[in-house]
Amino acid sequence: EGVLAITEQGSELRVRLETIGRDGGGREALRAAPRVKSLDVAGRPKRLAADRGSATTEWWIPLHRGFEQGFEVAAAPEGDGPLRLGLDIPDADVLDVSPALSIDSDDGTVWSVSRVVATDARGADVSAWYELSNRGFDIVVQDTNAAYPLSIDPIYTTGITSLSAGSSST
Repeated sequence: EGVLAITEQGSELRVRLETIGRDGGGREALRAAPRVKSLDVAGRPKRLAADRGSATTEWWIPLHRGFEQGFEVAAAPEGDGPLRLGLDIPDADVLDVSPALSIDSDDGTVWSVSRVVATDARGADVSAWYELSNRGFDIVVQDTNAAYPLSIDPIYTTGITSLSAGSSST
């Protein structure tokens, strides 16, 4: 399960959290369907959220020209190395245009993923970046001196009009 973003032109982008953990020791994220947490005045989802296990909640908020995705990680996973959130982006090519990403979907729609922002329980910035993977990309967070919980927040932009909880077809 993940989120399905739909553009004004009907183009779709699926985003699915696959793994949560450390270098070489990530656990598969729970496949819980996102739930609508609040609605706007027109009755459209204003916020979606899903429990992903490993003390992690994933959420999404539609924006005028994109969507904001966020992760609240309540406790540090076991193991060594930085925290890694592995994201699956099916039917699209992900390109590194540091410090951001570009996602080219199969239908030709281009999405931009802004620089990721991470903060800890004290409100301090925590170093975070993207690394490409064979399934999409990882969000990597250098959490060595961070106070949990962590808030991790990338933003995707294009001509989006709605979000829905989407089931995986791959």
